[in-house]
Amino acid sequence: MPLSEIIHSDGALIGLWEMNETEQELLALLKDATCYQSDLNQFVSQKRRIEFLTVRVMLEQLLNQDAIIGYYPSGKPYLKGSEFKISISHTNGYAAIMLHSHRTVAIDIEQRAPKVMRLQSKFMNEDEIIGTDISAPLDYALICWSAKETLFKMIDQEEIDFKKHLHLLQINTIKSEGSFTGIFEKNETRRIFELHYRSTHSYVLTWSTDLKELILYS
Repeated sequence: MPLSEIIHSDGALIGLWEMNETEQELLALLKDATCYQSDLNQFVSQKRRIEFLTVRVMLEQLLNQDAIIGYYPSGKPYLKGSEFKISISHTNGYAAIMLHSHRTVAIDIEQRAPKVMRLQSKFMNEDEIIGTDISAPLDYALICWSAKETLFKMIDQEEIDFKKHLHLLQINTIKSEGSFTGIFEKNETRRIFELHYRSTHSYVLTWSTDLKELILYS
């Protein structure tokens, strides 16, 4: 099965995949499944095995070449022997990959689930809660959660408080697609990012490309 959708954004390439295949079907889609077998055997969960294989199939289809994913100690992925930057996310039934030839990227996909409404106070600050779009409160909360996950991946630092250090601005009425500003503030560092989102009946997707806008307090 080909990629469900390919999105182009800020010079980056985003692939989306709806995970309906069996493990054997995914293995058959790989050019050389044997090179992944030892890594695959580390997973007991069938769900994790499907996620692992789906991401490798997606990567081969996006790049049209073999590419091996490595991981930094923080868990952040990278492509071995390649200058391409990569970000990976999966949720129940879907997987997403974002690639850029040289800029850092981050992506997050979240299944639509009402439990996020009960957790708002843990990751949203007062201004964000007050700004809730009352016409679409679940979409708003999911986008905020997903966007902060995207920012967290972009920053790639330890001890980040989602409420204290990550701020979302200019989220107005929620639409099917849109963009807004995300800010990371900690100690003397302030970084500003443009965040994009897509909201569907099945998932919420957010992503960002690092445009290197860095502001230091004087």
